Amino acid sequence: MNAVIVSFIIVDGNWGQLFNNFNNLVLRLKQMFKWDFKNFFEKNRFGESFMNRALMSLLSTFLISISGTIIGTIISLIIAICSSYRVVKNKFINSICISILAILRTIPSFVFSLILIGYFGQSSLTLMISICLFTISITGRLYLEKIEHLNYKVYDSLRATGSTKTNAYIAGVMPEFTWNIFSVMFYAFETNIRYIAIIGGITKVGIGELINNNISLQRWDRVGFLLFLLVLFIVILESLIYLAKNYLLMDKDFIIGKNKEKNIIKKINKIKNMNNLKYYINIKYKFIKKNKQEIKKFKKTHKNNIRVNKLSFNSFIKNEPNIKKWFIYDQYFSIWVRLDKTYVTYFNKEVEILKNIEIESLKEMLVKLKENNKKLITPRYVNSKRPKNWVKRLIFFGIIFILFIYSLTNIKFVIMDKEIINSTNQSIKRIFNIDWKSLFMQTNKVSHSVISLIIETLATAVLGTFIGSLLAYFLGLLSSDTIVNFYVAKIFKFITIIIRAVPTYIYAIIFVSVIGLGPFNGSLAIAMGTMSMLTKYNREVFESINTKLISQLQATGFNFLQKFKYGVIPQTNSNVIAYIIYRFDINFKEVATLGLVGAGTLGYLLNAYFSLRWFEQFGALSFGIILFTFLMEWIAKMMREKIKYNKNPKLIDFIINKIRSLKYINYKFEELMFFKKSTLLFEESRAFYYYSNNEIFKEFKIRKKINNNVKNNELLINCINDYYKSNFKNYSEYKIYKLRVLKNIKNHRKDYLTEIKTTYKNKLKNNKTKFKIQIKELNNKEKVNNFTNEYKKELKNNKYSYKNIKNLLEWDINKYYINFKEL
Repeated sequence: MNAVIVSFIIVDGNWGQLFNNFNNLVLRLKQMFKWDFKNFFEKNRFGESFMNRALMSLLSTFLISISGTIIGTIISLIIAICSSYRVVKNKFINSICISILAILRTIPSFVFSLILIGYFGQSSLTLMISICLFTISITGRLYLEKIEHLNYKVYDSLRATGSTKTNAYIAGVMPEFTWNIFSVMFYAFETNIRYIAIIGGITKVGIGELINNNISLQRWDRVGFLLFLLVLFIVILESLIYLAKNYLLMDKDFIIGKNKEKNIIKKINKIKNMNNLKYYINIKYKFIKKNKQEIKKFKKTHKNNIRVNKLSFNSFIKNEPNIKKWFIYDQYFSIWVRLDKTYVTYFNKEVEILKNIEIESLKEMLVKLKENNKKLITPRYVNSKRPKNWVKRLIFFGIIFILFIYSLTNIKFVIMDKEIINSTNQSIKRIFNIDWKSLFMQTNKVSHSVISLIIETLATAVLGTFIGSLLAYFLGLLSSDTIVNFYVAKIFKFITIIIRAVPTYIYAIIFVSVIGLGPFNGSLAIAMGTMSMLTKYNREVFESINTKLISQLQATGFNFLQKFKYGVIPQTNSNVIAYIIYRFDINFKEVATLGLVGAGTLGYLLNAYFSLRWFEQFGALSFGIILFTFLMEWIAKMMREKIKYNKNPKLIDFIINKIRSLKYINYKFEELMFFKKSTLLFEESRAFYYYSNNEIFKEFKIRKKINNNVKNNELLINCINDYYKSNFKNYSEYKIYKLRVLKNIKNHRKDYLTEIKTTYKNKLKNNKTKFKIQIKELNNKEKVNNFTNEYKKELKNNKYSYKNIKNLLEWDINKYYINFKEL
């Protein structure tokens, strides 16, 4: 929360200005949706209409995205394969390829365009190459993760039978990986369409150029129409990609019996998550004629029974002070039920029984259906039912290939003059000649240091993520029919779908046009983008909660807020936090891009430095962005692993173990002082340390009140002597003794670790010697490979056990304890 407050101060969030300009925001939105189609179709003096230019620019944007995405996907796939040690057994090549992907991922997308203009001008070629590089930055990491997590058992089996690497890879890995290739490519294409307008604004190509021109001319009706066209195109594209994934890549129209199985599973999940009252009404009244009146009558009776139950409980507790008699035990839920919740509990019990009966019958149907499908699936039956998949795939990939070739023909292959290219080369050299001073302080040229700009960017991302996450949480609740009414959920679900279709930078353009330039607009735009993404994820999380737990909490007398606090939040908070961290990682990178439309200082200055030819300062700012993005990615990854697997990075574990070992020595000293020997484990020793210190200082406070004139050290040593039954003359003598004992314990710890390390190294040497002798005796290549794999596993296990023993804090300390009399 402190980080959010600090971020709010840094960003200088002026909510008053936002609310004061709310009327202007409404007016601007009205201007953007006030379309004069007659004016749009009117031709100018060059014989072109605005509508024609809008559609042609959208088509141009679409075609350039296709070529950039496909080329970028092919290159990123090659780099990802070379990055994986599982495929390419060369660590040097792996490291280079991983570094390329990492650097491309950290550089803002528009920076590529700024540099490429010096070689290819403000042309469609520059835009295509920029999209290609942006695609590599998006897909490279995803492809690498997919390759690393593939199942290589089939590949290894084929290699063992004598297949070549290429044949084994094509037969054993590619069938599993093909779906991932196209799935990631579709995701990249969708992302490129969303963000191409910003890059197009720099390169003066496509719909981005048209949007920028109309913003500068204050023609908001045309800006609104262009943004509407872009959003509509994104929605249509998302729908087409969804159909392509399901019916071309996954063959959902062919999987025998899968649709019926899926429908049964869907029905089971729906029953589990359905509100008990709604389920009961559906079961009891769906076959009754004029059921609306019957349903109303039942609802009225249901509410009345709850009210009567509550009133009788209120009158009962007035005469019964014993709280234990307010509850009765329920065998079904295995909980104590408060008397005012007996009707609701028994109703929920009845519904749960009905649900379980229906779920069990559906499960039986599912088992029978699977058995029937297994019997049906014979080669003859499959071939008779199999649609001609190769035809639809041939048509689909043929269309993509034709569009790709056609998109390449529409790209103007322009190369700048030799002088301009040489000038660009010199500019790149100057970019690498970083102005180190501007990293930390203001200079004659720059008014903002790189660190201050990065802090502002971080604050913008933090504030935007916080506001967006808060809104997404409530919208996720309101759009989940597990939490709220079915019809309310559908309304909010529709609203969030519309919000999600709009790219973040469009929100930034709207806020900047109303409020003006500044990072606060970036935070608001980031908040909208965060809200649109996280609402969907949160809704899915809320819809997967265990409703039986909510019913049990209700039975014990919990109200709505208590049920939410103890029933919903514990089931959902880890997933919600993980999604927030994931989105924050995206937001930090996105803030720099929003600066191009005036919604952030960093992106705005990055563009300005390049335009002013301040390349040394541009290099410093780019260097700062790359370093800090790496840091943010590492922190985000660390937090996700901690939430998901409760796992710390090696550095954090090292620091924790060091702190624990230092504290443990102090804990053990207190234990040795009191018991004269070490018997407790780490947690027990820590608990005793805090308990003993607390007791000593309690006694110290009592004595201080009685003997106010006595010095603190004298009182303290008397308390210590009484508690530990020792006879220290003064506090300094006690300190000397403590330091001596602690030093002895530390020395023992060092000896103990040295002994463990020596044992571990000797064991490694012996194992290595045995391995060399035994491997010479083996002639079969397969046996050699198996034996080598076993040896490597043994090495890993030895290393793991050594680390565990090293970090273990329980060791024999008793012989190193020095009695006071021995000093």
